[in-house]
Amino acid sequence: AERQRFEELLAEERRQKEVQISEMEALMQLLQSDADREVRRVQEQMSELEVRAATRIAECQRFTSKLQIQSERLVKRAQTLADEKTQVLQIQQADQLRELQHFLEQCQREARQRVDHAQLDAEIRIDLAVRQGLQQAQRGQQAADAHLALARADVAA
Repeated sequence: AERQRFEELLAEERRQKEVQISEMEALMQLLQSDADREVRRVQEQMSELEVRAATRIAECQRFTSKLQIQSERLVKRAQTLADEKTQVLQIQQADQLRELQHFLEQCQREARQRVDHAQLDAEIRIDLAVRQGLQQAQRGQQAADAHLALARADVAA
């Protein structure tokens, strides 16, 4: 009877260990899905940043196009005038055109820098999220391995 009771206790302990093992496996799956969700969230943020940057670049290009059209009109109008005032206007328009071109170049550089920065930032966030997820999964795996080893040792004993 004592032997049977002892075997029942061992069987109950094995069942408890199996439950612990399955709980640890479920926890590891939960940690992995959390890490996957974080990666997806960061990727979505990166996509949003890329869309915003592309929108800003498109706005700059439209602005550039409008400015080029305006400057072409100004140049044509200035060419039709033949007097001294025309020469003064041409000089002013050339200055304005250079300023506008300089502004446009700055705008495009700034937009490219923002896109580069946003992409780098998003890559860093993804790397960080993946590392954290992997670290969590490794800790969970180590804990599960330790519990499994203990459970197997208990079962073997």
